Amino acid sequence: MLLWVDREGNETPVIDARKQYIGPRVSPDGNRLAFWMGGTDSHVWILDLRRGVMDQLTTTGRNWWCSWSPDGSRIAFISLRSEESAEAANLYWKAADGSGAAEQLTQGPFYDQPTSWTRDGKSIIFQRSFHPQTGWDVMMLSLGGDHKLQPLLNSPANEFRGELSPDGRWLAYVSTEAGPPGVFVRAFQGPQRKWRISPAGISAGDPLWSPDGKELFYRDLYAEKVVAVDVETGDEFAAGTPRVLFDDCYFEHIAYGRTYDITPDGGRFVMVKEMNPPPRRIAVVLNWFEELKRLVPTGKN
Repeated sequence: MLLWVDREGNETPVIDARKQYIGPRVSPDGNRLAFWMGGTDSHVWILDLRRGVMDQLTTTGRNWWCSWSPDGSRIAFISLRSEESAEAANLYWKAADGSGAAEQLTQGPFYDQPTSWTRDGKSIIFQRSFHPQTGWDVMMLSLGGDHKLQPLLNSPANEFRGELSPDGRWLAYVSTEAGPPGVFVRAFQGPQRKWRISPAGISAGDPLWSPDGKELFYRDLYAEKVVAVDVETGDEFAAGTPRVLFDDCYFEHIAYGRTYDITPDGGRFVMVKEMNPPPRRIAVVLNWFEELKRLVPTGKN
């Protein structure tokens, strides 16, 4: 289910219906909410938050992981149009008011998922898998006539979740270059120095900028918490010490996409909460000391 969560952790349902809503994205004006509804027939939907009316945006194929254009006029999403070519889930976009047909933006045997846009709305950032040499990559596609495709991150490590800062200067992303997935920031253009945001040795993902660009959020998947980091994003980048924002990771989908978002005023988050989360398993071993003595004979270290 979808929840509003304020910075104190207070939860309010967005929609009373208990369905499999995934990947919510708040519109730039804060009046609409786009998401995809899971299941065998997945589609992108838009909820008018003022009227409480929900409309289905996509009707063909299977569609998921959507992203608003900066002016709120269009929505990009990933679409699987043929079950016979399940590896070819490409990037599409469509007018947010539902008018017109969806337009295909990428082609080929890839999984192309939109994650961010440039401020002027002329280019879209997306993650692509799986190149045999570089795994997941972060790409940028020009939406002009030439549809120029530019790799932003394509090292031998997996790199994904590219999120451009509100001022357009800095790119947050997830990389496996040091082992477990971690959150990093680098300059969007210019020298390719990078900063590690999440501590080394833990799994972290789903970076999200605050609307004013002064905070960067991510999920600590080891501690199962949502974390905030104060950042400076002027001519030079600087990051503070991570602090826990929520003692609940909510529903995460580390394999594919970010499952939470923030309102334009930065005051609330929209989160996905599992309706029937699987119970945590606790293993109880009886007589373990006797078993240890049997395995390690007396007199040996």
